[in-house]
Amino acid sequence: MGSNNPKGDGTERRQHKRMDQHIRVGFKLDSDETVIEGETYNLSPAGAYCRVNRPIAEMTRLMILLDLPNGQISCEGTVVRSEQKPLVEPSYDVAIFFHRIDEEASKRLQRFLHS
Repeated sequence: MGSNNPKGDGTERRQHKRMDQHIRVGFKLDSDETVIEGETYNLSPAGAYCRVNRPIAEMTRLMILLDLPNGQISCEGTVVRSEQKPLVEPSYDVAIFFHRIDEEASKRLQRFLHS
């Protein structure tokens, strides 16, 4: 379960190590101007695992706004996994792959992750 490898042989396919980081994140869907607010569980230069209060379908493309201590950055991503969590309040865990992040935002994210 802990591996991101469909073969199940224990090797990790991710290119970037995930860092446990709890920061505010907002998502804007292409079809909607509403910002979905959430919080990251972990973060890497290539993506994030987050909790949000409404469902976001897998393969949804969205704009991501990360509230880092060194300022907000934005990038574009795709939901690669989404699952509802059985809690009192509606809660969904989503895994996001960053497919477009400019060089400056990427550098700021990496500085944050390695600080």
